[in-house]
Amino acid sequence: MKDSELLEALLDRIADKVAQRLKSVESTAPPKLAFRIPEVAGMLSLSERSVRDFVIRGELHSIKLGRNIRLVPLSAMQEFLSARVDNSVDNCSLEGDGDERQKARTELSAAPHRSKPSIRGT
Repeated sequence: MKDSELLEALLDRIADKVAQRLKSVESTAPPKLAFRIPEVAGMLSLSERSVRDFVIRGELHSIKLGRNIRLVPLSAMQEFLSARVDNSVDNCSLEGDGDERQKARTELSAAPHRSKPSIRGT
Protein backbone atom coordinates (compact mmCIF):
# COMPACT_ATOMS: atom_id res chain seq x y z
CA MET A 1 0.00 0.00 0.00
CA LYS A 2 1.39 3.39 -0.98
CA ASP A 3 1.93 6.14 1.56
CA SER A 4 -0.74 8.23 -0.15
CA GLU A 5 -3.31 5.42 0.05
CA LEU A 6 -2.47 4.79 3.68
CA LEU A 7 -2.75 8.48 4.50
CA GLU A 8 -6.04 8.77 2.64
CA ALA A 9 -7.46 5.79 4.53
CA LEU A 10 -6.30 7.29 7.83
CA LEU A 11 -7.81 10.68 7.00
CA ASP A 12 -11.10 9.00 6.09
CA ARG A 13 -11.17 7.18 9.43
CA ILE A 14 -10.42 10.40 11.32
CA ALA A 15 -13.07 12.34 9.40
CA ASP A 16 -15.65 9.60 10.04
CA LYS A 17 -14.84 9.50 13.75
CA VAL A 18 -15.06 13.29 14.10
CA ALA A 19 -18.36 13.32 12.17
CA GLN A 20 -19.76 10.63 14.48
CA ARG A 21 -18.69 12.54 17.57
CA LEU A 22 -20.16 15.78 16.24
CA LYS A 23 -23.45 14.05 15.41
CA SER A 24 -23.68 12.68 18.94
CA VAL A 25 -22.98 16.16 20.32
CA GLU A 26 -25.48 17.83 17.97
CA SER A 27 -28.23 15.29 18.71
CA THR A 28 -28.48 16.30 22.35
CA ALA A 29 -30.38 19.41 23.30
CA PRO A 30 -29.06 21.93 24.19
CA PRO A 31 -25.72 21.43 22.45
CA LYS A 32 -22.63 21.53 24.63
CA LEU A 33 -20.14 24.20 23.69
CA ALA A 34 -17.35 23.06 26.02
CA PHE A 35 -16.21 19.79 27.56
CA ARG A 36 -14.18 18.67 30.57
CA ILE A 37 -10.82 16.97 30.07
CA PRO A 38 -12.15 13.39 30.55
CA GLU A 39 -14.88 14.03 27.96
CA VAL A 40 -12.36 15.43 25.48
CA ALA A 41 -10.09 12.44 26.04
CA GLY A 42 -12.96 10.07 25.27
CA MET A 43 -14.05 11.99 22.18
CA LEU A 44 -10.52 12.10 20.75
CA SER A 45 -9.60 8.56 21.86
CA LEU A 46 -6.67 9.87 23.90
CA SER A 47 -5.66 9.51 27.52
CA GLU A 48 -6.54 12.28 29.96
CA ARG A 49 -2.81 12.83 30.51
CA SER A 50 -2.26 13.40 26.78
CA VAL A 51 -5.10 15.92 26.64
CA ARG A 52 -3.72 17.74 29.70
CA ASP A 53 -0.27 17.82 28.09
CA PHE A 54 -1.70 19.36 24.91
CA VAL A 55 -3.45 21.99 27.06
CA ILE A 56 -0.28 22.74 29.05
CA ARG A 57 1.75 23.15 25.84
CA GLY A 58 -0.93 25.46 24.43
CA GLU A 59 -1.72 23.15 21.51
CA LEU A 60 -5.30 22.68 22.72
CA HIS A 61 -6.98 25.81 24.04
CA SER A 62 -9.01 25.62 27.22
CA ILE A 63 -10.81 27.78 29.74
CA LYS A 64 -10.05 27.53 33.45
CA LEU A 65 -12.99 27.99 35.80
CA GLY A 66 -12.08 28.25 39.44
CA ARG A 67 -9.24 26.14 40.76
CA ASN A 68 -10.09 22.69 39.46
CA ILE A 69 -12.35 22.97 36.44
CA ARG A 70 -10.92 23.24 32.93
CA LEU A 71 -13.19 23.27 29.88
CA VAL A 72 -12.20 22.79 26.25
CA PRO A 73 -14.50 24.57 23.78
CA LEU A 74 -15.81 22.55 20.85
CA SER A 75 -14.21 25.04 18.46
CA ALA A 76 -10.83 24.45 20.13
CA MET A 77 -11.13 20.70 19.49
CA GLN A 78 -11.99 21.35 15.84
CA GLU A 79 -8.99 23.69 15.46
CA PHE A 80 -6.74 21.16 17.20
CA LEU A 81 -7.80 18.35 14.85
CA SER A 82 -7.60 20.55 11.76
CA ALA A 83 -4.05 21.58 12.65
CA ARG A 84 -3.05 17.93 13.13
CA VAL A 85 -4.57 16.86 9.82
CA ASP A 86 -3.04 19.82 7.96
CA ASN A 87 0.39 18.95 9.38
CA SER A 88 -0.05 15.29 8.44
CA VAL A 89 -0.94 16.19 4.88
CA ASP A 90 1.95 18.67 4.59
CA ASN A 91 4.52 16.27 6.04
CA CYS A 92 3.63 13.19 4.03
CA SER A 93 5.64 12.16 1.01
CA LEU A 94 2.99 12.18 -1.70
CA GLU A 95 3.92 11.72 -5.31
CA GLY A 96 2.51 14.02 -7.97
CA ASP A 97 1.90 17.73 -8.15
CA GLY A 98 0.03 18.20 -4.89
CA ASP A 99 -3.48 17.42 -6.22
CA GLU A 100 -3.92 14.75 -3.54
CA ARG A 101 -3.00 17.20 -0.80
CA GLN A 102 -5.47 19.75 -2.13
CA LYS A 103 -8.17 17.08 -2.33
CA ALA A 104 -7.56 16.09 1.31
CA ARG A 105 -7.70 19.71 2.45
CA THR A 106 -10.90 20.33 0.47
CA GLU A 107 -12.59 17.30 2.00
CA LEU A 108 -11.62 18.38 5.50
CA SER A 109 -12.70 21.97 4.99
CA ALA A 110 -16.10 20.75 3.76
CA ALA A 111 -16.81 19.25 7.20
CA PRO A 112 -19.40 21.20 9.17
CA HIS A 113 -17.94 23.87 11.42
CA ARG A 114 -19.63 25.85 14.13
CA SER A 115 -18.87 29.42 14.88
CA LYS A 116 -16.70 30.08 17.91
CA PRO A 117 -18.70 30.45 21.12
CA SER A 118 -18.69 33.81 22.77
CA ILE A 119 -17.09 33.45 26.19
CA ARG A 120 -17.30 36.46 28.41
CA GLY A 121 -15.55 37.22 31.63
CA THR A 122 -12.25 35.59 30.69
